[in-house]
Amino acid sequence: MRIIFIGIVWCLLLSSCTTKVVVEGIDKGELRRTDQDSIAQLSLNFKLSFSNSPIEIGYSELDISVNHIDLGKSVIGGDTEAINASEYALPLRVTFPIDQLNLSDSNLLEINGFIQINGKSVQLQYTDTDFVIKNYYNM
Repeated sequence: MRIIFIGIVWCLLLSSCTTKVVVEGIDKGELRRTDQDSIAQLSLNFKLSFSNSPIEIGYSELDISVNHIDLGKSVIGGDTEAINASEYALPLRVTFPIDQLNLSDSNLLEINGFIQINGKSVQLQYTDTDFVIKNYYNM
């Protein structure tokens, strides 16, 4: 009985020490040209809030799809400096062939993947059914 109690207390301690990540939304979705005419870049800020501070974001991969079309992965390749804010706008960029994407005034955005927070991998999923992309008329 004592072992079960110690196990429950240990699990509660471990779960309380981890940083909780909440996705607040997307800020600024822009479509940009690249040096190659057939390649475009989708740029957006992924707004996150954290339960603990400071945090460090490490190597992460997030799959980005718009209107059920997989555009590719946005990769964070290294560790960030310590972030002392409870909210952070993580910049995401993905390049893809321009003829692959079919856009309208409101689009379905899906982000799936993991993010490294203080050395621990946290799974993230986000869906926005009314995602507005700026500058897509100029492409």
